Amino acid sequence: MELRDVDIEKYVTGIDEVYQEKSYIIREGDPFKGLFYVRQGLIKILKKDSSGKDQLICFVAGDDIIGVTTFFNDERYQFSALAMCKCDILFINPKQFDVLLKNSNELNKKIMEILVQRIHVLENRMTNISNLSVQERLAESLIYYSLSNKNIQEDIKNNNDVTINYSIDELAGITGSTNGYIAKLLNQFSNNKLIERIDSNKLRISDYMGLVQMTNAALSDPWPAEAGE
Repeated sequence: MELRDVDIEKYVTGIDEVYQEKSYIIREGDPFKGLFYVRQGLIKILKKDSSGKDQLICFVAGDDIIGVTTFFNDERYQFSALAMCKCDILFINPKQFDVLLKNSNELNKKIMEILVQRIHVLENRMTNISNLSVQERLAESLIYYSLSNKNIQEDIKNNNDVTINYSIDELAGITGSTNGYIAKLLNQFSNNKLIERIDSNKLRISDYMGLVQMTNAALSDPWPAEAGE
């Protein structure tokens, strides 16, 4: 069960918000004010480690919602949410969401199923990520970056190339590597016909399933698996 299976806007009305690339939607420690339904875009979820450095937890793409766990458990957000591209967001007031959960058994059931699934995905991710090589982490990161492309599902099924924007600095941070090594790996990916580098900030994924096969990490989005059907 995925949130894209739920017509969330059938149940709620909210405030339309647009966040530009590199703008914060949520900052860790801020008081809880509501939930954010992502209509379109790609968002990076971060949490500070013991040294105060932001660590990547996961990515959130379109047709997903941010703030559900905080709604149930905390008075403050326990993470930051940073837009990686222009994001179309629907802000949902928590009081309205609470009423809807109480009055809609269908929505309540689906939200609970989604929460259980997310816990399972995060547990698998924490278990697997320590076993991934930098090359596998890079492949996984490029897959997540591609989720900002709203036509990705159709592109994958039709074997079309997927073009994404990227930053070597950010990829190095995500994978726990250096800029030089990431640049070297991107060149290897290019030589192996997995990607085609268009310029210093844009590349084209030529073999999406090749990237998927490089990593055994649990992906929160089911599209790569569907593409192989």
